[in-house]
Amino acid sequence: MKRKKYLGIAIILCLMVIFSTSSDKANAWLFNLGDNYFPLKEGMTQKYRLNDGGSIIKKIHGERELNNKKVIPEEIIVERRDKRVFMFYFWVNDSSGVYLYARQGKNDIEPIILQKPYWILKYPLKIGSKW
Repeated sequence: MKRKKYLGIAIILCLMVIFSTSSDKANAWLFNLGDNYFPLKEGMTQKYRLNDGGSIIKKIHGERELNNKKVIPEEIIVERRDKRVFMFYFWVNDSSGVYLYARQGKNDIEPIILQKPYWILKYPLKIGSKW
């Protein structure tokens, strides 16, 4: 029983060392974590079926620039009965984390930059971090 406890403590200490370093390997590992937790790979498509018979389709497009910031557009199509709604979310995945930067609805001519980022993951990961 004590072995499991010490093993758990050792794993936690190792993770704390990884997250507290600023090495390229640690940063690459964090980007991979973001890709696994909230994938934003170009061409990726996700389809969801809703309980009312509708559906949501999300498709990731290639990276582009928006206000001098690299963003990853996500096209979202919501289908319900005879309605079809299109919108775009513009995500950022950089050294600060993964967050929603802007959105564009069907009536918006240009993307609307959010006043505050909507965080999905904030780097570096720390115990007690809130976002």
